Amino acid sequence: MKYEARLPAARATLIPLSLLAACMLSGCSVSYHARSPEDYKQATRALLESRESTFKQCYEGVIATTPDAAGTVAVQFTLEEKTGKIVSPAALPESTAPEPLRQCVVEGLNGLALDPPDQRKGIATMTFDFARG
Repeated sequence: MKYEARLPAARATLIPLSLLAACMLSGCSVSYHARSPEDYKQATRALLESRESTFKQCYEGVIATTPDAAGTVAVQFTLEEKTGKIVSPAALPESTAPEPLRQCVVEGLNGLALDPPDQRKGIATMTFDFARG
């Protein structure tokens, strides 16, 4: 699998001093998780690799009816800030695999979310290679 991610530049999260003081007095805790671009890339890759068996099943279903089916499925999606959910996954025009395989891969991304989520939005592109072998 090839992977490319466009992630926002790292930035500091500032907590207003009054909020921090109120939390200290009331005993609450404030926690922010902000990955570096490389950590974000690795976490996203691991998340997608958790669906590897789903993507293999997609391919097996396609080659059952089209034995010579092969190619790539390039998908782009957004990782929501604060929830980590994958939203708006879509196959890109440069995909070369048959349409049923493209659709199956896109549908396979549904329900995935980074855990823990990140405080920043990420936009990722992932290319899956499919070939008999």
